[in-house]
Amino acid sequence: MKGNVLIMAGGTGGHVFPALACAREFQARGYAVHWLGTPRGIENDLVPKAGLPLHLINVSGLRGKGRLALLRAPFDLLKSLFQALGVVRKLKPVCVLGLGGYVTGPGGVAAKLSGNATIASDYRFRGYSQTDFRPAAQLGFDLTHSSGFYLGNWNSNVSSFVFTDGNLEMDFYGGWKGDVGGGFALDAGVLHYYYPGSSSPKGGNYNNTDLYLGVSYGSYSLKYSYTPSDFFSTPDSKGTWYLDGTANFDLGDGWGLVGHLGYQKLKNQTNMDGDSIGHYVDYKVGVTKDLKGWILGLAAVGATKDNWLPTKYGHPSGRLGAVFSVSRSF
Repeated sequence: MKGNVLIMAGGTGGHVFPALACAREFQARGYAVHWLGTPRGIENDLVPKAGLPLHLINVSGLRGKGRLALLRAPFDLLKSLFQALGVVRKLKPVCVLGLGGYVTGPGGVAAKLSGNATIASDYRFRGYSQTDFRPAAQLGFDLTHSSGFYLGNWNSNVSSFVFTDGNLEMDFYGGWKGDVGGGFALDAGVLHYYYPGSSSPKGGNYNNTDLYLGVSYGSYSLKYSYTPSDFFSTPDSKGTWYLDGTANFDLGDGWGLVGHLGYQKLKNQTNMDGDSIGHYVDYKVGVTKDLKGWILGLAAVGATKDNWLPTKYGHPSGRLGAVFSVSRSF
């Protein structure tokens, strides 16, 4: 077999019969065809009769179902999305084809949605611990379009001592990424850091927005980030910027080597935790190992200006330290 094909169609014959014709053509070309449908459509009768495996998710319309259904709709839709994600993850289809019906909503999103999860011994951002040297649980999702446009969300716990009254970081981003010829790729977008419930001693909260532009070539990437507003609530810091380069090398047999170097320029000698600082360099050198999709990582991370952000026991938040991580993409 050349691979799995997932067909999404349901509800009426106008959706299902053309999809069955496509299924037969895919089978004739050597593909294994699977079907994604709902429990109430005619696909429950026709698809098994055609000898095709049928995968069901719970999704339906809202017309005539009352206000309670409207209130439940976001949760029901999220449930159906996770059901569809499970099917896509299990089958790993080389092609996903939608021909109509409610099933194509969550099914289509699942086909374009990817995710990642990480457990790390420490969460370092630009060299500094965000969790006060404690473990972090992190989860992210990305939705991509064939045009190169994307949206994403990434989340991690943080220390309420580092971020006063806040223990969660939620990042939201969007942009465009694509090849521009000669082996080069560009990535441009906007990233918003959100810390719900946080309150900065300098006033307001720690929320921050960056504009970024990156270029990559083979194993190498370079990225420039610009902060058009005050940098994480720090007064008079508009125009702060960050430039970082990363290199990833495949060593074979699942092993990888990663190197990172970043330069942070803080506008107007930005003062944080009573320490005035105009710029610093952060660095990272590490190895990774791929164990059947589970990525183990061990890295040395730090910053040249180590005593900048606050920590509970006064330890320098940017001191050189080892960070161990386990991550997986789905």
